[in-house]
Parts: sequence; structure tokens; C-alpha cells
Amino acid sequence: MAASFPSSSDMEAWPQRRGLQTMNLRSVFTAEQQRILERYYENGMTNQSKACFQLILQCAQEAKLDFSVVR
Repeated sequence: MAASFPSSSDMEAWPQRRGLQTMNLRSVFTAEQQRILERYYENGMTNQSKACFQLILQCAQEAKLDFSVVR
């Protein structure tokens, strides 16, 4: 029995469906929030380590964002 391959229309629709599933993992930032995030990044908030915990917390409060979004 031969395997069926997806049609080209199925292939084109897949990224769109996939995007809908992951859309809730993305955030839209205001210009001011973007500036705050970039400033913290330039000042060492570059990962999720314990060393950056306080920076992430401060950044989240200043930018009025959820901690998990900044992290």
C-alpha cells in the first residue's frame, strides 16, 4: 500500500494552523516596553539563571509585564 502524501494546499495550510496553536506564546510589546527590555538586556539580563532573577523581576515590574513573559 502506497503512503499518501499531503497535497500542496495541505502543506500551505500547515504553518497557518501551527501558528494559531503557538500564537499564545508570543507577546506584543509597546515601544516603551521594548526600550525597557532592551536596556535590561544590555545591562546583563541575558538568560534565565538565578543570577538574573532580580533583573527579570525588576524589568517585569518596570515594563508592567508578567514575570514569565520577561523570563
